[in-house]
Amino acid sequence: MTSFRKRIIGCICIKNKIAVQSIGFKKYLPLGNPITIAENLQDWNVDEILFLDISPEIEINFKMIDEITSKINLPIQYSGAIRNYKDALQLISLGVDKLVLRSLFDIKHQDEILKIRDTIGKQSIVGSLPIAEKNNFFYYFDCNKRLSFKIDNIFKEQVNIMSNFFSEIIIMDFINDGGEIFNEKLFKLFNLKCKIIPFGGIKHTLQAKKLLKKNFIDGIAIGNSLSFRENAIYLIKNSLKLND
Repeated sequence: MTSFRKRIIGCICIKNKIAVQSIGFKKYLPLGNPITIAENLQDWNVDEILFLDISPEIEINFKMIDEITSKINLPIQYSGAIRNYKDALQLISLGVDKLVLRSLFDIKHQDEILKIRDTIGKQSIVGSLPIAEKNNFFYYFDCNKRLSFKIDNIFKEQVNIMSNFFSEIIIMDFINDGGEIFNEKLFKLFNLKCKIIPFGGIKHTLQAKKLLKKNFIDGIAIGNSLSFRENAIYLIKNSLKLND
């Protein structure tokens, strides 16, 4: 099969050590062992795997990460309770390729992010931006506090500044997570200084193809639909033929 410049990233949502199907980050249905699902995604030819740990614990499950990296040969991204420079280095030492910063994605953590970036390289740092539209207003979801707040100009400017520190930013449409479509209006909220990875609601090949053709997008992250459609990745890649 033709190799792709842009990536299809399989996302595995983990809650209390179990892979789950997320619906709007409010309802969760158990899927099973995250390592087994990762092995399936690897067999189905995804380009990378994102492990999105939404467990309520404030500690990273380093034992689980070690088990994952020992069995999966694809590039691995990890998003979870990465609190500081020490956590970042330990994850990299276990074989994680990219750190998706969630709790550190705040201007008050600028020095900590720069410390991580200067040690492991900007290419290994990804920002996580959970946003969504509801009733014609746009909201940011604070993953730690489990609360959302309306996006204002101050927040927009903060995000624009912080985007300089990341190689990519994952824009998570948290309302359409588990749904039928990603809200492309979210792209217009910010003036980001890095590439974008859209995630949430990307289910149909037509939208996947449309998103991957945008110059500011480096890849797409897909979660639930890959768990239930073994041929989903093949269908997307076969419709694209980006390098042909």
